[in-house]
Amino acid sequence: MPPHHTDQLNNPRPTGTGGQAGQSQAPDFSVIIVSYNVAALLEECLKSILDRPQDGFRVEIIVVDNASHDGSPALVREMFPQVRLIENKDNYGFPRGCNQGLRQAKGRYLFFLNPDARLEPGVLKTLNDFMEANPACGIAGPKILYPDGTVQPNRRRFPGPGLAFVESTILQRYRPFRTMRALQKFNFEDVTPTRAQPVDWLVGAAFVVRREVTDRIGGLDEQFFMYSEEMDFCKRAKAAGWQVWYTPDATVIHQEGQSSKQDVPFRHINFQTSKIAYFRKHYGRLYGGLLRYFLLGTYISQYVEEWAKLRLGHKAELRRERLALIRKVLASGLRPYRSPFPPAPGELNLTLLSAEFPPLPGGVGDYTACLAAALQTAGAGQVRVLTGQSGLAADAEELPFPVERLPANRQGRNTWGWPALPRIAARLKGQSRQVLNIQYQTGAYRMHPAINFLPLYLRLTLGKTRPRVVTTFHDLLVPYLFPKAGPVREWVNRLLLKTSDLVIVTNASDYRQALDRGLDPARLRLVPIGSNIEPGPGFANDLERAVFRRGLGLNATDFAVGYFGLANRTKGMDTLLRALAELRATGEGQAYKLVLIGGEAGQTDPDNQAYAAELAALTGQLGLEGVVIRTGHRPAHETSRLLYALEAVALPFKDGASFRRGSLLAPLSHGLPVVTTWPQPEPANSCLPEDERLPQLLDGQNILLVKPDDPAELAAALLRLRQEADNLSPRLNAGALDLARRFSWQSIGQRSLALYRKLFEN
Repeated sequence: MPPHHTDQLNNPRPTGTGGQAGQSQAPDFSVIIVSYNVAALLEECLKSILDRPQDGFRVEIIVVDNASHDGSPALVREMFPQVRLIENKDNYGFPRGCNQGLRQAKGRYLFFLNPDARLEPGVLKTLNDFMEANPACGIAGPKILYPDGTVQPNRRRFPGPGLAFVESTILQRYRPFRTMRALQKFNFEDVTPTRAQPVDWLVGAAFVVRREVTDRIGGLDEQFFMYSEEMDFCKRAKAAGWQVWYTPDATVIHQEGQSSKQDVPFRHINFQTSKIAYFRKHYGRLYGGLLRYFLLGTYISQYVEEWAKLRLGHKAELRRERLALIRKVLASGLRPYRSPFPPAPGELNLTLLSAEFPPLPGGVGDYTACLAAALQTAGAGQVRVLTGQSGLAADAEELPFPVERLPANRQGRNTWGWPALPRIAARLKGQSRQVLNIQYQTGAYRMHPAINFLPLYLRLTLGKTRPRVVTTFHDLLVPYLFPKAGPVREWVNRLLLKTSDLVIVTNASDYRQALDRGLDPARLRLVPIGSNIEPGPGFANDLERAVFRRGLGLNATDFAVGYFGLANRTKGMDTLLRALAELRATGEGQAYKLVLIGGEAGQTDPDNQAYAAELAALTGQLGLEGVVIRTGHRPAHETSRLLYALEAVALPFKDGASFRRGSLLAPLSHGLPVVTTWPQPEPANSCLPEDERLPQLLDGQNILLVKPDDPAELAAALLRLRQEADNLSPRLNAGALDLARRFSWQSIGQRSLALYRKLFEN
């Protein structure tokens, strides 16, 4: 991105107006101010926050300057060094500026404040007390006064479609439009402003937003440059179940329109184009088009009126001024606002679509959670996960990013069939600079092909406003369609490959397979997966480890071999059970215990459940009931501790070891000796872009490799591990840790974000 479009962040330390404790703790309030050429008023605004105690609240202030040329940035740097300043090199508009501040904000509550406003004493305490007492309230606004003390109306109802042709148009001058009941209700003239009350929306000069609201619905819509964005924001918040309240016990003084009055024609254009954008978004393109032509007609009629008055010599200077203004409005055509600026770093709206979420006992959900967290850390901005009804809502509440759910089908169950496509499209409508990353694994979507048609469906229904679609293939298995579907199943996967803007695979074999299916190499990238289990602190000493092992049923002489991940036919747990039986038959098996970490059937692949039943029967047939310890699914931090309690991990994949397996990367990241199967022959690294080449599994150096489906060879490798532990284990430990460094989530998040941004360069 060209340097003149970047955002420069200065003085990146939060303001702790609540005392020194505020410097190390998250703030209670983040005050976000978007400013343009109002230096004197901005100074008053900041002083109204900083020059009086804020009732013990921790407050940070973020000023986003939209390329002011009146010395505003210098004023903030010199007079208010504790304020976080974001300097834009262009005027990005009010919503985008608010979103820039939102991405930097750390507070429980977000207070959006105009620079020509100033706080009266006790505002933050009053708003805080109100929000705490009303947990269903997502947005609250104070009473706003003009400098002379008169009330400035800031309560509104949502306008109906007919009101758009009257409110703030030439018709509002005349009776009966001026006194029509719908207009009075829109302005809340039928309810006294002296008491707290629920409203539809609040004027954006000053209002506080609960953090959970922006986590749920995102920030302000950047298709607006200025005006109507707060109406749209409140409408989305209310649609998500939040309430909007007016609280007159808190007071803010507002001088109104000090930035916009600097260019009156531009103000008219912004007001009307934003109004059109709002009605087009919520009532459809046809309605928005009709409103646009109607408004242009009103300006034409005003032009004729002003021209006639000028010809009659009535206030000639005023008429010329108004004619010039109207000519500029008409020249604009009141066309929709399109930002001329490329997205700044971190200004993408990212949606990760995953069928398994919150993370179930399995890989794709865990991958999605780790990627979302890594993208946030990398500075991606708005990151959310879109999923179905599976999983527990309580799990999602603990995640550091919002999780949205598609509605269930009529039977109350989650479905990924054809009805999912319009539901997904509805969640993606109206967002700018948006990326949808589909986490694709055929089994996760119930083997249904609908999701394969999603990129094409979005192109057809959303057109130019569609998100860029990135599909991460966790495997290239084909979905089930109908008996003997054969080539059609293959075609469905090719459709998803070729209609995605970018395809990400996780290993060299899938990379070659995608090329063989005709995918353009320019739209194909390899990004490896990382461990879904971050290494924890481990054990403080041998005694603590011994106590933990005893709690699992392990004694000091047991050689604990772990199996990690879902029970799946391709993962070879049956081979592992037979290898343990062979060790017992030779008299060596008494020292071995098998710890199944996870090892459950999962909830998205019916075949896994049948296989789990077969494994339970096999365990009994081989007499291994006293050898196998099942932990069940555990949270990540507990799983890390379980891994540290083991001597080794065995993962005898039937289809060969691959870096697409999170169950392989987790023990490697913990430095554990791992026995797995020889990888299938993969393309040489030379077929991959240089920056995407992966390291190699080296037998005896960073891992032990055996043949698939060979219990005897696996038993021999486990025996070797125990007998040569003093020499072999340290070497495998160091090699495993070196391998794992190549698959950190930090690098995966940065790599993924760079690919997303590149989609918007052309």
